[in-house]
Parts: sequence; C-alpha cells; structure tokens
Amino acid sequence: MTRKLIISLTLLACATATQAGTTANHREAVYLHIDNPAYFLGERLHFAATVVNPEDAKADVESKVLYVDLVAPEGYVVETAKCKIDGGRCSGTIDLRPSLLSGLYEVRAYTRYMAKADAANYFTRVVPVYESPEGGDYSARTIFSRKRNVKYDKATMPRPLMPSEAGNDGAERISISCDTASLRPFGLVRMTVKGKPGSRISLSATDAAGYAGGWPAATIADFMRAESNPKTDAAAQNAIEPETEITASGTVTAEKKRFLKAPKAIPQPGVKLAYALYADDGGTKYGSATTDSLGAFSIGLGDTGGTLLLRYNKADYDKELRIAVDKWFAPRPRAFTGEEEALMDEGCRAKKPLRAAGAGLTHSAIHTTVADEVEWARAFADDDIFDYTNMNGMHNLPFITTIMRHWGYPIGFPTRVIGVDGEYPGDDSVPKAKWIADYDGFNINNYSEIIIRTDSAICAAYAYNEAETYAHPQPVLSSQGATTMHTRLYSNYTKPTTVICLVEKNGKEKLMAAPVTETDHAYSHMEGFAADATPAAPDYSGGQPSADNRRLLYWNPDLTLDANGEATVEFYNNSSCRQIVVSAEGVTADGRPVVYKRDGTR
Repeated sequence: MTRKLIISLTLLACATATQAGTTANHREAVYLHIDNPAYFLGERLHFAATVVNPEDAKADVESKVLYVDLVAPEGYVVETAKCKIDGGRCSGTIDLRPSLLSGLYEVRAYTRYMAKADAANYFTRVVPVYESPEGGDYSARTIFSRKRNVKYDKATMPRPLMPSEAGNDGAERISISCDTASLRPFGLVRMTVKGKPGSRISLSATDAAGYAGGWPAATIADFMRAESNPKTDAAAQNAIEPETEITASGTVTAEKKRFLKAPKAIPQPGVKLAYALYADDGGTKYGSATTDSLGAFSIGLGDTGGTLLLRYNKADYDKELRIAVDKWFAPRPRAFTGEEEALMDEGCRAKKPLRAAGAGLTHSAIHTTVADEVEWARAFADDDIFDYTNMNGMHNLPFITTIMRHWGYPIGFPTRVIGVDGEYPGDDSVPKAKWIADYDGFNINNYSEIIIRTDSAICAAYAYNEAETYAHPQPVLSSQGATTMHTRLYSNYTKPTTVICLVEKNGKEKLMAAPVTETDHAYSHMEGFAADATPAAPDYSGGQPSADNRRLLYWNPDLTLDANGEATVEFYNNSSCRQIVVSAEGVTADGRPVVYKRDGTR
C-alpha cells in the first residue's frame, strides 16, 4: 500500500489537535533579511526574520516557531533551522558546508501555519553559492550550472520577492555614517546609526572588494506593502492552528481492505497514545495524547527536541493501527525564474554539471539518519517494497533504493554501500571500510547515521576493479557444501557513481532507539531550536594575524535604537578592506518598515 494517503490526511487533520483560539482573520507572513545576496562554499549564511500579520503589522503573530530551509538546486532540503519567534522577530544561521556543490540555492522561511495553507505565502529567495575562493580571491567566481526541473502551479506557489521601483514605499529611513577614508588593515571601525527611536533593525557590513552582487535584495518595505505581500485565502489558512511551541503532529489510521484495490487508510478517532520524549538535553518527558475526530494528534515538545516514542495499548483495540508523525510538511520547491537563472552568468565562470562514471548528476553530500529514513519509507514507500521489521541482514536493497528515491539520486546507476570502520572522518576524507556490500549482507538496525557521497575521491577509492574492494563475501550453499561468493552487480562499470556510508550506533544510541519490530509503537526524532551562532568578532587590539580574508565584517540581527534614535557599533577591519557595503532593515516600534538610506558608505 502506498502511504501517501496517510501523510495527506496528516496535513488536513491537525486542525482540532493544536492550540485553540485563533481568530478567523488571522494571517501570517514572513520576511528574511540575509547578510549577503550571494555566498561562497564554506561560509555561513546569517538571517534575521520579521514575522507579521498582514492585516495588522502592529499585532503580534500567534506562531512561535519559524522554519528556514536551504533548498539545493535539485530541489531537496539540505538543512532546516528552527527559530523561536519573540515579538515578531528571530534570527539564525545556516552553514554552507564545503561538501555541498555550488549552484543556485533557495532560502525559504515559513511557519507551520503558513506551510499548510492551500495558497503559499512563505518567503522565498534564490542566492547564488559559488565555489570556495582560493587565498581570499573572491573575484574568481565559479558555479555549477544546474537548472531545477520542478513542475508547479503558478497560482498556488509563492512569487519571489523582488524590489519594486523607487518611490514612496511608506518606510522609515535610517542613516549610517562611517569614516571610510580612515579604514586601515585590522583597524577599529565605528559606525553610527540614526533613525526613529525604538526601531529594531538587523545590520550587515561587508567588504566591498569581496561583495558578490547576485539579485538585488528585496527590502522589507516592499514586503510590507499590501500589493506585494501575498495573502492566502482565510478559510484555507485556518485549516490548522498556529504553532506556539515545537510540536509533533500526526495521525492514527487503520487499513480497510478493498476488493481488487489498494487498502484504504481510515482515520481513527479517540485513540489514546502514551509518549516519552527523550530530550536532547538529557531530560525525559512523559505524557499522553488522544486523537481527535479526524484521527489527528498533536504533542507539544516545548523548546527542545529529541527522540519521541509513541505507543498505544494493543489490548484496547481489535485491529492493527498505524501511527504516522508528519515531519515532511515543508512547502514544495518552486521553479527558478528567468531572472534568477540569469544569475549564473553574472560575473562568474559557470561549470558544467559533474557526471560520475559517464552518467548521473553528481549531488552534494547528504547526511541523514537510519531513523529518519525509516520514517520516510514508512510514509511514502509501498508495502511490497519496504518492511523494516524484516531488515535482519538478509536483503537490504529495498531500503537503499528508498533512500535514493528520497533524496532524488538516480536509481539504476552503480552504487556501493560501506560500513565505516570507526568514526566517520568527514566529507573531505575517504572513510575506511569495515565491510563493503552492494546492497546485501548487513543489518540496518546496527547503524545510526547515513552519509551519501558522489565525489570522485570516494568513488575511485571503492572502484570495482580493485580486488580488495569487491562486494562483501556472501555465504552460499551449493552441492559442494558451504562456500563464499563475491557479488558484482555492476560488472560493466569500473567505479560506482554513489557510495553510501553507514556509521554504527554508539552505546547510548543502542539503548535509546531499539528497532521497531511491532506496529503498536513508533519512534520519531524531532529537532529542537537551533542555536543562533553569532559570527566571530576578532579583537585586534592586542595583536593581529598575517592575513584576514573575512567578507562579512559585522552582523547584528537585532540592534535597537535608543531613546534618541541612535546606536553605535564597533568592529575590526580585515587585512585589506578599503570600502564597506552596508545593509540594514527592520521595523519601528509601531510596526512600520525601516530601510537603510545609503549615506557615507557604498
């Protein structure tokens, strides 16, 4: 049976299981101020979010959890940051790790309340991510030319926020003064910000020499104008309630068998679930939840995440039930616009897409977990393709195939699976294999982390033409008795296009997440709030290094102007900057947009 029905029920069924009290006209929209319009691999993307009610910018929004996704050019989510909304604002970071591939990445932000509306109103921006510079030379920009092939309905997918023509946008202006003539290597830089008292802004200062332009940033003023701020249908928006804490929402269903048709998932109201949350901070929380009339449940996890164990008492029910946790509610990726695709040609040298072994697009390295892949497979794989309870080391091809489906890897190209010997050394090294198997011969229950790589280094290291890297010997029975056989599934290839690395569970993981072998309970790992990593602020008052190639000189996601409408910030220059690019946006105390009026800096 296909599980897609279970997940679609989850999307619709969370209405009565969440917090009550939302007004009929409540709406939400979000805007991100990003510290740069374009990035290089190895950098960190900083963002500051403003979440508003489009009907009343002064009113506080009810949702308290913001989701910010980094979406790869292929369309899958590379990373998601959860941020706690306080007073309509929050901030966070996303690392552009070197193991990713360059290309056009989408940054999108939404609350759970926004994501499940029929018409999307979340924030979406495309940013170019270039190859890592050598020796701080940011002018040598190269990028992989990968176009996203995504079908979508233009009527329901969000419109990218683009800057409008100059004019009366109703925004408050702030001025920022900086004596750029006195800039010197490693020197102290002082900026003075002036605007309306009580305004809360985010401020970015970047070295102009390393500034990668990209598409001009949309301003918060454009976002908060009625004609450019998307609004969803009120009835569709009220399909669920705002999320006031991190929640685990889902459904309980039972299968109804049908003649000559696939079984149908029937929502089960009134099912009592006992749960235990083994929090990431070491604590344990116990409780219970009861499904509503649509078979939906919602469990508040507070501000932390962890491993959630859900269970129902089999003795209380005369049929087998299935528990599904909705972790895949993120909006679909959208297609790139023509203007965004043109970014590939702006001041950079585009590379052709990498192809391994002559076929198959090379993907960025993916880090996931066995537990999450099992959950995804239970939700989206067919019964005759995947059964986790039978994964005892006899046949693991269905599970590996499901993982590749999940992340959009081409199925049918040569793939190797290795068990990592010891700890995983990182994406810039080739891990040593404890064993090698082309799908078969391992027990997935013994492993916790999964790393999928397609880089040439690991593919060459585990080539098929090396005797010591043939498939793991398989015991077989023949007329001559027990013997072993080396399996070569891809005899026409010299090396694989994909290597899947499995990392063994540690002692704690073996105790915390035993294999789920019964249908009366389910595990789900829920992420908590991400830490807001403020960029390092070097202090060169007592000495300095030989070189400092930072592009981002200063970032403050929440700077408040005092009673006089002023604020002063100080930071140390890098080793070469002679001109600074400044970006600042925010809101006044009465909810009006604030934008930076260029004055004294570039």
